[in-house]
Amino acid sequence: MSAKPNLQNILTATLVICAILVTITAIYEVFFKPQNTSATQVVEIKNWRYLTRGGRIALGTRDAPLKIIEFSDYECPYCRRLESQLELVTQKNPDVVVIRYNFPLTKIHQFAMSAAVASVCASRQNAFKAMDKLLFQTNLAKQAIGGWSSIATQAGIRSKSQFDDCMASPSARQAVEANVALGKHLGIDATPALIIGGRMMYGYQSEEKIMTDIKKYYKT
Repeated sequence: MSAKPNLQNILTATLVICAILVTITAIYEVFFKPQNTSATQVVEIKNWRYLTRGGRIALGTRDAPLKIIEFSDYECPYCRRLESQLELVTQKNPDVVVIRYNFPLTKIHQFAMSAAVASVCASRQNAFKAMDKLLFQTNLAKQAIGGWSSIATQAGIRSKSQFDDCMASPSARQAVEANVALGKHLGIDATPALIIGGRMMYGYQSEEKIMTDIKKYYKT
């Protein structure tokens, strides 16, 4: 008489466990799964040259003929790894410039938007390059607690009060959101995303791979 209820209990418990596992998997996929790090997918971006007139110069100079467009997130671990490779490329090749657009992945990176806004505010005091480098090197969680103005001061801003006002105003955030909207229009959904000679690729790239792509797509 008791076998049937026990079987029903087992089936019920099994279904509950399955539902919990499905929920955990869904949460992981949305919030915690690392973004695409594969460098195998290459997408052609038509009429891409207008991108060279926007963004901010992260490495190199605007008039360098070989343009690398990057959509990046300061909290993204692969963006941080890539930065050292981009530095090597521009140090060894003065004809290369990296033009950076902000693309904070706010669903998975808690401090990425604030860091991006801080970079915009620093740029308004001509301190973007130094701020950009520091943001990739610092612990953003600790920095957020201590305040963004301290790292901006290290970057060389002229006025802390001006920087704080910028952080509090909506205009800098709107500038970041405009970058994100542009990236989404191009089909970008992960970082880092590099556009070299009109070809877009995701993920960490070595110095050697970047130079190979520059020679291939710019036919240098």
